[in-house]
Parts: sequence; structure tokens; C-alpha cells
Amino acid sequence: MKSIISENEKTPPPNLSPFTQWPLTASGERLQNPTSLAGKGGRGVRCECEFKLYKYFPEKSIYSIRHLGDLVTVKGGKRLPKGDKYARSRTQYPYLRVRDFAFGSIDETNLRYLTKETHSKISQYTISHEDIYISIAGSIGIAGIVPQHLCGANLTENAAKLAIKDKNKLDASYLVYYLNTLGQHEIRKQIKATSQPKLALFRIEKLKIPLPSLQQQRRIVAILDKADRIRRKREEAIKLTEKLLRSQFLEMFGNPLTNPYGWELEKIGNLGKVITGNTPPRINSENYGDYIEWIKSDNITTPYHFVTEAAQKLSYQGKQIGRVVPSGSILVTCIAGSASSIGRAALTDREVTFNQQINAIVPKKGINPYFLYSQFFVAQHLVQAQSTNSMKGLVNKSKFSNIIFINPPQDKQQEFGNWFLKFHAWLNKLYQDARLSEQMFNSLVQRVFSGTLNKPCS
Repeated sequence: MKSIISENEKTPPPNLSPFTQWPLTASGERLQNPTSLAGKGGRGVRCECEFKLYKYFPEKSIYSIRHLGDLVTVKGGKRLPKGDKYARSRTQYPYLRVRDFAFGSIDETNLRYLTKETHSKISQYTISHEDIYISIAGSIGIAGIVPQHLCGANLTENAAKLAIKDKNKLDASYLVYYLNTLGQHEIRKQIKATSQPKLALFRIEKLKIPLPSLQQQRRIVAILDKADRIRRKREEAIKLTEKLLRSQFLEMFGNPLTNPYGWELEKIGNLGKVITGNTPPRINSENYGDYIEWIKSDNITTPYHFVTEAAQKLSYQGKQIGRVVPSGSILVTCIAGSASSIGRAALTDREVTFNQQINAIVPKKGINPYFLYSQFFVAQHLVQAQSTNSMKGLVNKSKFSNIIFINPPQDKQQEFGNWFLKFHAWLNKLYQDARLSEQMFNSLVQRVFSGTLNKPCS
């Protein structure tokens, strides 16, 4: 990676989001920023950026094509009875929501439970560890298997369970892999276009699936499990880099809040020029075009450390109205729908414009941008502490500028900046390896479900 301090050459980080699940939004589109499944892995963990690689239709498979309704019984879940609420503490009656569906299994981090009385009212709407769940509303198309210790859990009305009719014909793990990969094409075709799209139970029965022998299904599962383990290792390595950056900063400079090394303190506004973004008038379409990127808060994502490529751009005319910062600036989310998003930061490695949800700081001479960015990374809570308590978190320019940061000597900042460049070059290599393993997995998926695995690639 080339230094943004000495050169203006554009060297953007890889714009990919490895190992993220692929639910559909209510409008039937792929989530633009699916939730990271860092370090978890599991059947159905997909990379959003690679969906375009799938050009699959079941009729192209050498295996027989069956309708899912021939192989499974589809049953819906049930919402809580009117007036009933979740139990205040853990009980023996877990209630599975779509937000708990992850990693081809269940994320039990925020699991909800029912009282015995509530469970008795909806006791017919449960799922076993031998069934497959699939989300049918909201984030449509997430499939997985419930772990055995959650067998008998109640299932939300926004999901359906698929009970296999004949286990000598269909393997549950095979079905989960298919639904979370190539089956997404079939699922999308069955979603009815309404204001609140939903995957109807009878439409699930119409989904087409290639059906090899049970022995071949299990062979396919074993192959994909092995490939998925490789992907998980890549993801775990990437997640560890966040801890490494944090620990390196704290080792060299200490916690910015407590300042154990007694560094000089300075307001952010004195460390560089603070600029708040804006939105050029949309009423004039000529403000938008393809001249310069217009960064939004969803382009500020922690794993990359640099802003990702913006989907929308301004024209040359729009640039004159917009707020522009050069390479080597730091963009910070200061307006967001949730407190956890406030204070997220990213570096720029190119000239960009940005919207009003973002405050930018252009470091003054002598302030190392990599050091300054990393302080935002480590001390995000200092920005969050200035946020309002309104429905949307907000840190205005004045409050942002008055936040106190540590300001070590230039040589210490430069030392850290040199380390950061090496660190990020290594991180880019990890992302490249992750992309390669993801592309290999995608190719493997298409070949195993089409029955061409043993044929040479064309």
C-alpha cells in the first residue's frame, strides 16, 4: 500500500464484505450491508459481493429437478398472542425470531423466552433439530438448522419450518446449503411484489431443487463443509487484525481517555480543519453524475479502515456545491439512527465529497493521519459521549471540534504511522486471500449442484 501522505495515487482497499449472510430485504433486494458473521461461519454464510457470479438455473443440473413441496412439509410459525410478552428471565421455552437466524444455525446472544402460559397457547408452532427454518418476511430467505438443545422452540410467524418427509431422499444440511446459495435465485422468483413482500408457504413448495442420491448429497455437504472451514479461517484472521490495531495503539500511547503516559492534550478542532458534509440540491439533477464520489455513512465501515466506494457520485457542478476533502482525511459518522454507529471513522485515500451525516477532519501539518484515525478507532466512545439522546444520535460540529484527544510528539506519531502502513498492507493481503477463497467457494457451489464437479473447468 502506498502512503497517502506522500502520494495522491488512488489505492483503495478491496471493496468486499467477506463471509456475510445473504438475506433479502422487504423489497426483495439483497441487503447492501449485510451483518458480518465474523468468526462464526456455518452453512449458508455468503459473500454479498459475489452473488453476481451465480448464473444458475436448476434445469442446467444433471440431477433430477424436484419441487420442494414433494420433499418437505411446510408449516408456518406463530406470533405471540395479543397482550402476551416475552418472559423476563430464561425459561425452558425459547422463542426463535428471524434476528436469531445466523451461521446456518441460531445465534443465541439475544435469545428470547416465553412463559409456560404463553407457550401453551402456541405450543403447536414449534421446530425440532431435524427441521429446517427459512425466513419468509423481513430478511427473506435465511435458512438453517436448530441445534438439538433448542429442539421444541417456538418459531416466529416470520419464518417457516421445513420437515423432511423422507430422510432417505433428502439430507437436511444439503437443503440448507442449497437454499442459502443457489436456491436464493429460486426464492427471489417466488417473492410476491407488494408493499410488504413475503414468501408465502405455498410458494416455498414451488421452489425447485436438484436432487442427487442421498450419498451424493452427503458428499456435497462434506465438500462444502471443508471449503467453508477455509473461509472461516480467513475471516477469523481478519477479525484478529482489529484487536491487533487496538492493542498496538494502546501499547504505544495508552488509553486516550485516561492518558496514562501524560501526552499533550488537544481539541480535535486544533488537530486539523473540521468540515461538515452536505447534500447538493436534488431538485437539480445536474448536481449528480459520475465526477466524484459522494460518501455516506454506510461507506464508513470498521473492517476496511478506508472509505469504501460510494454508490452515488456528484457531477463537476455538484462538486462545487459539495464539501470536498483530500486524500489523508478522516471521515467520522456524527448522525446515525443508533448510538453504536456514532463515531465510526475511516480514512480517505482519494479526494471525495460527503453528506451531512459526516464530520471530516483534514489533519494539519505534523499530525499523522494514520495515528489520528487510529485514535478515533480506539476511542470511538469519546465521540459517542457527545451524542444527543434523541431518536437519532447526533454530534454537531461544535461538540465534535471540542472533543479532547491526545497529541504525542510528531516522531511517535510517525513511528505509529509507519507501522500502520505495514499493518494495512498485510490486511489487504488477507482480504485478497479471502476474496480468492470466496471465489473458489462460489465456483465449487455451482459445480456441486450442477453435477459437474469432476469435470474440468471451462
